[in-house]
Amino acid sequence: MFEYLGTVLVDYDPGFDVLRYLTVRTLGGAVTALMISILMGPLIIKILKSMQFEQHVRTQGPESHYKKSGTPTMGGLLILSSLVISTLSVGRLK
Repeated sequence: MFEYLGTVLVDYDPGFDVLRYLTVRTLGGAVTALMISILMGPLIIKILKSMQFEQHVRTQGPESHYKKSGTPTMGGLLILSSLVISTLSVGRLK
């Protein structure tokens, strides 16, 4: 999407051609994924806690692991969703 935006805006100002560079799109994708995970993280954690996707610690384990009880699992959902959204917004879709 950013590459298409750079192609359209280059008619108005040649400086927008920088949006078509691979390094700029890579940096943009990384920053986009970071921002999505920071902004959507608390919301996804709240949703996972309401759906009771929580860590259950066995009693046979060490006592230091008891404090992990109730921690939401499936955090990879946040990582994968931010990766997919940023890839679709920054990548070349041709």
